[in-house]
Amino acid sequence: MKTLTRFLLAMCLLALDSTLIHANDPHQEFSITKNPNGIWSYGSSDTLGGPFTPYPTAYANYLAVQGSDIWTLAPGICSDGRTPHVGRIQEQLFVGLVPVPSDTLLVHPGCNGQYTILRWTASVPGMYQVRGNFAGLVGQVSTTDVHIFLNGTSICGTFQRATASPRGRHYRLRHWFRQ
Repeated sequence: MKTLTRFLLAMCLLALDSTLIHANDPHQEFSITKNPNGIWSYGSSDTLGGPFTPYPTAYANYLAVQGSDIWTLAPGICSDGRTPHVGRIQEQLFVGLVPVPSDTLLVHPGCNGQYTILRWTASVPGMYQVRGNFAGLVGQVSTTDVHIFLNGTSICGTFQRATASPRGRHYRLRHWFRQ
């Protein structure tokens, strides 16, 4: 019986391993030269779940920091500088007095309530897991919401209010779905 149990456990682990063939990482696979970039698209929507508008403008070395690249709407959309954007931050930078940590995928909403969207498109049908950590920036009170849509329907949404602290408040998200 022990041998059969070990065999079945090994087969289950093998089956699980064969279904998790490839992991995608939006930070590592970020492109400043193409949008969409294969399975990733960067853009925004004026309403939650509304029409997706790809960001047309790319800025390499954002705020004069080497390796900090963003996609955004055209400049001048927001007079206060809070233009919605998504970007890869490879070295720590400061937006005013607020530090943005290195190795961060920065996803920022707009001044008029626009949602920034990091869109992932499945390359083949199957079972998928979305995992991630997210946080508001240190040094300010921030609200952070994360939503997962599958073919236009919300399948997961979370909202957190993070208060200022020396380390920030981190939240974890894990959700399985079939495409």
